[in-house]
Amino acid sequence: MEKIGSFFTKLNHIALTICGIFIALAGVLASVNAILRFTRGTGFAFSDEMCVYLIALMIFIAMGYLEYSDNHLTIDIFNTTVKNPVIKKIVLYIRGIITLIFDGMLIRYGLIVTSAAYRYGSVTNVMQIPRFYIYGIVTASMILAFASWIVLLVCRKGEFEQGSVNYSV
Repeated sequence: MEKIGSFFTKLNHIALTICGIFIALAGVLASVNAILRFTRGTGFAFSDEMCVYLIALMIFIAMGYLEYSDNHLTIDIFNTTVKNPVIKKIVLYIRGIITLIFDGMLIRYGLIVTSAAYRYGSVTNVMQIPRFYIYGIVTASMILAFASWIVLLVCRKGEFEQGSVNYSV
């Protein structure tokens, strides 16, 4: 069980590295495009669309890590007011089950949308990227978040990953 937990820790850190690369690419692309528009009056036609996709995909790719380490944005009134660890653990399992249900629905419909985009050959507006690639990455990210909750609840017995994250590439 511990090997599975360490595998998911490594997998989630790889996802964070990909997110770091995406944010760096989006920042460089937006900066270069802004400089070109200022100095030459024109820029890259694809840069706005590419930046939006990079940032959106970054959010979804990071979701598995954020769930696995409990670093996502939450309203944490319960954990600050309740001191009993047993009650906290019960609420964690309930939260995990509810999250698994919603993630399962999102995965199901993500697969439906991805297959429909593939069948119809839907592409993005400017860059003409097949949309099923984008939808597939989002669905795969949801599968990672789903699997992270399974590992968290079953293998790690509700113990979130602790410690700082090494953001170096």
